[in-house]
Parts: sequence; structure tokens; C-alpha cells
Amino acid sequence: MANGQQISFPLAFVAVAMILLAGQAAAVVKRDLHTQSTGGVLSDPNLEASLKDMIGASERAKEKVLVVGNSQMVKDCNRTYGEAIEHLNKAMGLLQGGIKTPQGFLEFEAVVKEAMKDYEECDRVYATATRPSPFVINDTYLKSLGSKCNNIADKDAHQT
Repeated sequence: MANGQQISFPLAFVAVAMILLAGQAAAVVKRDLHTQSTGGVLSDPNLEASLKDMIGASERAKEKVLVVGNSQMVKDCNRTYGEAIEHLNKAMGLLQGGIKTPQGFLEFEAVVKEAMKDYEECDRVYATATRPSPFVINDTYLKSLGSKCNNIADKDAHQT
């Protein structure tokens, strides 16, 4: 460049460093605002959103169960979906109450696993009767949401 308008390497380095630090500062401010809105507890908004998805999908599935019929198998699945929803609401209570330790995340994961067992129980009822479960696709989806929740919780546990 002519007339001494060259940008020196150290100046370019400082400019890049300032941009990176500004991005980190914005992330910290966002995290701190979320922490303040949750009463001083740093909860993962992705975990809460995933759990809400799982609760909503479970409630929609329970609404559809009785449409299939009135057999004992359908009643059993209706009951297990209700139990799964209870477990998921308990998990939401743990999350909203503030999980602060790795042990808290383990408890959260255990409660979500109980809901996943409820979905498996519905499938088992049909398998025992040697009939294909009309809920197997739905149950597989719900279990995948449970795995997603537990994967996020596991990552969060390692960050506490």
C-alpha cells in the first residue's frame, strides 16, 4: 500500500482478538441474563425446550391412545402414558427448581429414563399378546426425545 497505509500484523491481531472477546462477552451476558431469570440457577434452555417437546408429544400420544379402541392393551398403554407424563413433569420440576450438581443431573436423567421405560411397557404389552403395537413408531420417537434430554443433561452435568 502506498503512503504508509499498511496495516501492521500486531494491529490486525489486536482487532481480531477484540472481535473474539466481544463475542465471548455477549455470550456471557446472555448466560447471566438467563441465570437471573431463573432465580440464580444456570439451567440449560435447550434441555428445558427438549423436555417440553417430550411432555407435549407424550400428552398428544395419550390423547390418541383411546381412539385406537377399548381393549385392555389400549387401557394399559393409556395408563403408562399417564405415568410417563407424571415422570416428565417431575423432571421439569427438578429442572425448574435448579439443578446445581452432577448428582442433580443424575436424578433428572433417572426420572426421564423412568418415562422411557413407560413407553417400553406399552410396546411390551402388545408384544406379550403377540400383536403389533400401533404405538411403536410413536414410542420410538418419544424414547429418542428422552435420549436427547439425557444427552443434554449429561453434557450439563460435566460443566457444573
